[in-house]
Amino acid sequence: NKHSELAPLEDDLLLAIDSDTKQILRYENDNASSKIMFHSGDTFKEHSQVEIRFDLLDCHIDICSQEMLAAIADNYDYKDLRRDYIHNEVQNKELGYKIFAHELNSPTAYAAKVQCFRTYAAISRDVLHRWLYPLVPDNNWTFGTDSTSFKVSYGNGFIYRENDVIVARSS
Repeated sequence: NKHSELAPLEDDLLLAIDSDTKQILRYENDNASSKIMFHSGDTFKEHSQVEIRFDLLDCHIDICSQEMLAAIADNYDYKDLRRDYIHNEVQNKELGYKIFAHELNSPTAYAAKVQCFRTYAAISRDVLHRWLYPLVPDNNWTFGTDSTSFKVSYGNGFIYRENDVIVARSS
């Protein structure tokens, strides 16, 4: 599973999602939690089709309304946005906030977050192995404010080198 390399080892995401609207009904990301409990049958009355998903990767990309940002600011005592705030708010029906998921289904779509050395290594490997094309080193991006450009070429075995570099045979 590709997601297993991109997810930190401590992540154990389990979601309950409305199949039609993609509203997140339950958000569990705790290694100690191995089940989702619905405290009443109201969830199934309100949502005719519910998917239980454990194969998704949370890329930590959030699009929030101004009301949601204000609510997050008011709840400053939460240590972790996902494990605390989102976990609690998807179950809180009193305020009427709804949180939705978007799944990247296209084979050309890619999203991930560097959270530790393991995820950095996996994302770097994906870049070098050209899974993120056209975001590859040999597309010769311009870096910095002085528009210094590096001309990089791609060779066999996923080898990238700057065009002006000469590698000795003895190296």
